Amino acid sequence: MKMMKMLSFVFLAAFMASCATPAPQGPPKRYCSDGREVPRWVFVGAAAFPGDRGKVFYGRGEAGGISDSSLRTEASDNRAINDLARSFKVAVKSLMDDYRASTSAGDKEAAERHTEAVQRTVVDQTLSGVQVVDRCEDTSNNTMYSLVRLDTDAFTDAIAKNKELGEKMKEYVRSNAEKAFQKLEGATGGAQ
Repeated sequence: MKMMKMLSFVFLAAFMASCATPAPQGPPKRYCSDGREVPRWVFVGAAAFPGDRGKVFYGRGEAGGISDSSLRTEASDNRAINDLARSFKVAVKSLMDDYRASTSAGDKEAAERHTEAVQRTVVDQTLSGVQVVDRCEDTSNNTMYSLVRLDTDAFTDAIAKNKELGEKMKEYVRSNAEKAFQKLEGATGGAQ
């Protein structure tokens, strides 16, 4: 009888173990060329830094499909500055032409694609203090990501240090900058 209970228990345990399925795995991890895992800001932008709301503004840029690494980095940095600049509505001009065509004859298909993007970011006193604080070259898709940061304190300090502006102009810009930061935070509810 004891032997029968023992065998039943062993068979029951073996049956339950064979029915167990492994936990589903998420998408494969992606890594930067420096070996670290792709940072969260690459996917969610400024939302990766909720504690900085109202004190620091971030911009995220990306550039892929460019074989020249220095050009890819520069494009990514400029796109991050452009992303940040859109928060302040400064002069940023961009133009993008995208052409795609597909022709098929029977079971054969020919496709062509041409994408051209032109972007001009006018960086003026409004963006003084912007710093590139992180970059990640994603090895899975050869895309460069850049993160720029504008600290509101550094911004107002840069205004104070600028010798080209007269004292009246400094005060005008400083007060308008504070109002703009407050208005932006009020309009976005603190989100960036």
